[in-house]
Amino acid sequence: MGRDDSSAAELSYAELQARFKQDITKRVKALDYEDAVADIVVNALNNWQQEDKIALIAWRQELSRTRAEHQQGLMDKEQLAQQEQALVEKMAFRISEEIKFDQQNKIFSLANAFRYKLAECVAYTE
Repeated sequence: MGRDDSSAAELSYAELQARFKQDITKRVKALDYEDAVADIVVNALNNWQQEDKIALIAWRQELSRTRAEHQQGLMDKEQLAQQEQALVEKMAFRISEEIKFDQQNKIFSLANAFRYKLAECVAYTE
């Protein structure tokens, strides 16, 4: 989700789900993929759960809360950076758990990476 959603913690979960789908679709299409590929990605990401929520939504809410605490003076820039780094590490770990790196099957497309949960380096970076 983009930087313009600083009020993510205030939105209902249904609103967050709608924004999530729009944002992921926009980002996938920006990579010159079709709507069908965006749907595959959104459906796959919907299955990544954390605390009974879509993981990316939960992480976005966590990031919004952390930034709000920083803006309120409850944490300094170093603490904010540490929280953001921890979140990035959590996301990277989850991606590596969900989509395995695989050079043998030559999976380069984003759609196939999500379908088969395998990716060559190019699909892995997208």
